[in-house]
Amino acid sequence: ILNEDGSMARLGDLVTFVATFLQGGLTLRFAATSLVVVVLARAVFLYYNRGLLLIEMGMYKEAIMNLDHALAVDRHYLPAQMARAQAFLLNDQPDKAREVAEALLLLSFDSVTLHQHLYELFRAMGNDELAAVALEQGQALQVQRAASDVALAFATPPDDAENMSTTADRVAAFESLLVASAPEEVEMLVQRYP
Repeated sequence: ILNEDGSMARLGDLVTFVATFLQGGLTLRFAATSLVVVVLARAVFLYYNRGLLLIEMGMYKEAIMNLDHALAVDRHYLPAQMARAQAFLLNDQPDKAREVAEALLLLSFDSVTLHQHLYELFRAMGNDELAAVALEQGQALQVQRAASDVALAFATPPDDAENMSTTADRVAAFESLLVASAPEEVEMLVQRYP
């Protein structure tokens, strides 16, 4: 799991570094490799942030170049992909924007936020059909998450005070599932946990 700011990746890198150090496996090669990873990760964020700034300044061509540099280092960095699609759209290149957005939509990432951005991007392009697909996928992810919350609430032993164990927590989980519009999942859980 990677937050948009890359915090989980940095935390994972730190844990790996410390674990390797404690196991006595800290060699010059490992330290050099770790340094390269840190430098490359920093480069991705610098190019990405510069790209966002250039978009805000209306310098779309330069923004696209910076975002391309960020993606050359890490082609899976979703915020840079989305910003690149937005820059293409703002630079009067709707075909390229659609190409990037469609590729992201086909990959079906487990990100409600990504699908919300794709929905907005497709609406801005006037492509209501793909906007509807992005919206449906995002809503399906919300339902899945709400169902997982409910399942966790009911799987938690009643004597475990640190987890979702109270009746109020279980009711809240049911309400979140209802808000996510998943009547079949609610019915299944009502039958399973009377």
